[in-house]
Amino acid sequence: MKKIYIMFTVVALFLVACSSDVYQEHKDEALEAIKEERYEDAKEALEAAYDENGEEEDLVIINDVESMIWFLHALDEGKLVDARTYVTAIQESQSESEETSLLKEQASSKMEELEKLEQTYLELEELLAEVSGLYEEENYEEAMEKIEAYEIPEEPHGSLADLLVQLEEWKGRIEEAIEIRENEAAEEAAEEEVEEEVEVEEPAEEAEGNTDNTNSGNSSQDTAGGGANSDSDTSDGSFNKEEAAELVAEFAGVGDNSSYQVQFDHENDARQWVFQVFEIVITDANTNEGHQTTWGWYSVDPNTKNVVDLMD
Repeated sequence: MKKIYIMFTVVALFLVACSSDVYQEHKDEALEAIKEERYEDAKEALEAAYDENGEEEDLVIINDVESMIWFLHALDEGKLVDARTYVTAIQESQSESEETSLLKEQASSKMEELEKLEQTYLELEELLAEVSGLYEEENYEEAMEKIEAYEIPEEPHGSLADLLVQLEEWKGRIEEAIEIRENEAAEEAAEEEVEEEVEVEEPAEEAEGNTDNTNSGNSSQDTAGGGANSDSDTSDGSFNKEEAAELVAEFAGVGDNSSYQVQFDHENDARQWVFQVFEIVITDANTNEGHQTTWGWYSVDPNTKNVVDLMD
């Protein structure tokens, strides 16, 4: 009977020793996994160790490892507030184990990374708000300067993706607004130039009319013979304003589009014919009502038939 008891005791001690060795192997695996930041593997090893030996301390360590896993998930998803909560939980853990001590060191490093990311996120939000305000004020140039001055990180974190998309959208919107403004300014400048030419020509036409009246007694040959400018619609009898209008339509690329019309406006100081090209925009399909939008201004030399874009 005594021998049986001794054998039972030896077997029990052997099993305990084996169990202890397996437990330590799982603990070592977990520590190595944490060092290599393989947190899912570390969690699995710690759970196996707990099943083997049932140490309450291991449950605390498992919770710390889970906090690190959740921190990384939150960071990847751009949930910076949640990420800060999880990494703070690791730093405040009551465990003094080797595993948790290593996790705290890693958490401190990741906290620095998180703080930099939070700062970048905040700066980008402030830039978007500023650009939006400048756009509402129609201060497009300054808004574009701020966008172009912003240095996008070489490898931006996923949490910044939505904000960077918004920034790119604002850039396109502002570029379009600047282009529209420049086109309107060019159109206004061309119209002012045409108006100035008309103002200069009116006194000259009056003087020419007085001269014609003074010379009314000239021979019929002088009156009918006329030079290149004797006919208001032709230069030498072979080229007229209708033909010039066709040249302008072809030059402007609107010849085949019925929505655009070419209209003679005046003759400038250089004796060139000035034409306006405008688009007819229908705003009410039922009444066929609409308005005209200037497309451009062009001059035609009636002698050379050369067409020039006055807005270029």
